[in-house]
Amino acid sequence: MRYSLAAALVALSFSVQATAQGGKKNNKKEPAGPSLAEGGDPVDEETSDDGRFTPKGKTGKLKATTKKKTKPDVIEEIPRKKINVFADILAVWGTPPDPDYQPVWSEDENVTAYGFVIGGTYDVKPEFSLGLRIPFSRADFENTMRMYTIPLDGTSNALGNPEVIGQYRKRLSPGVFIPIDFGLGIPFAQGDPDPTSADHPAAAKAMVNRTMDAGTGWHDSELYYVGRVPVKVGVGYLRQRLTYNFHVSTKFVAAPKIRGALETEGELPAGNDADIQEYKYNPVALRSITEVGAGWNPWAGLWIGLDAWLGIDIIDEIERVSQATPPSAFNWVLEPGLGYDFEFLKVNLSYIKPLGGRLEDIQGARLTAEMGF
Repeated sequence: MRYSLAAALVALSFSVQATAQGGKKNNKKEPAGPSLAEGGDPVDEETSDDGRFTPKGKTGKLKATTKKKTKPDVIEEIPRKKINVFADILAVWGTPPDPDYQPVWSEDENVTAYGFVIGGTYDVKPEFSLGLRIPFSRADFENTMRMYTIPLDGTSNALGNPEVIGQYRKRLSPGVFIPIDFGLGIPFAQGDPDPTSADHPAAAKAMVNRTMDAGTGWHDSELYYVGRVPVKVGVGYLRQRLTYNFHVSTKFVAAPKIRGALETEGELPAGNDADIQEYKYNPVALRSITEVGAGWNPWAGLWIGLDAWLGIDIIDEIERVSQATPPSAFNWVLEPGLGYDFEFLKVNLSYIKPLGGRLEDIQGARLTAEMGF
């Protein structure tokens, strides 16, 4: 038994040594994989493509979408100069209206008038400007007999009302403004406002101012009222772009009387409309102008524009009482124009055409030049 146990122990010893030697030969150490602490999350490396049956909405995965950011459009504003000077050269021709704005129906009775308005504005603040306008006119009357048989044959010159002007501009957005205008006329307009006056040269000067007022479509009556103090107030809307502009405005001009009276007020004028019962020289004249216009820049500095306005004689300067149908207090006027912007100088030529009404037999033209500094 001793020998059997010893033999078994010897055999077991050889078996263990052989196993150990075999393990050393084949025991090649393999590198260990990264742990979660050492590497990234394996889920991050997984990829999948959304197919045509990708679920959408509350019950499935929402497909990721990315939106490209678009840059907002930048509106380039037209720079405004601090100092602006301008000059209007005016021409008027046709049959002049009477002092009470009644036309004279005769082909031989006409007038040719010329004038200018010079002025300038200064920007006290970017939104507020002050300025001054000064008008002067000259008219040639041809074989004209006015109301109450006053002869005005010949030539006469007349200064109008210098006007102190102001404007406040409320900026709504780039290039969009609400302009508020006001003005006060200095009552220097020459002439005797009484159309019945025996002082014919003085009556002629008043007729020069009234003729220029009619030929420009009542657009700037505050410059031409005689014997009155014009007060102007207006508001508008202005939209300016580099290639176009649009504006709409309305203004009221009130003109209280400070001098003049009808020498024969209330009497039936000889040689005139037999239906007229009397003339009244109103203590206050009131007129409104509502205007809309647009301009287009089709090429380089070239501009094409059109303005239209409605003038309303709310209270006539001289009122006539008659059994006949009174003339309309409304007058439409068109002013198409063509201009060019030379950067340092802007010029514009326009044609003024009243459409019917009291001013249908007179018309005019305007050449404007403007410089900014």
